[in-house]
Amino acid sequence: MSERLAGKVAAVAGGARGNGCAFAEAFAAEGARVALIDIDGEAVERTAAEIGLGTIGLHGDVTIAADAVRMVERTVAALGGLDIFVNNAGVIGRMGF
Repeated sequence: MSERLAGKVAAVAGGARGNGCAFAEAFAAEGARVALIDIDGEAVERTAAEIGLGTIGLHGDVTIAADAVRMVERTVAALGGLDIFVNNAGVIGRMGF
């Protein structure tokens, strides 16, 4: 574990699983405090607990402007700021073209 990101706060949208979870784990391992944001409330809380190191899980949908603002505000209030934001949120599906 390194401390290259000590004192920094990172938020990762789409952080409950997959690449988002990997980003969050890497940030935490480098010393950052991390907020995970995901539309799956149970999964984001479980993933935050698994990562540990003060990681928090926030339930919200960043495609909804009010939710996005609320998630940033909650991150700042809980962790004291926001230095890094990864928008990893996305939906995989067929488009009706």
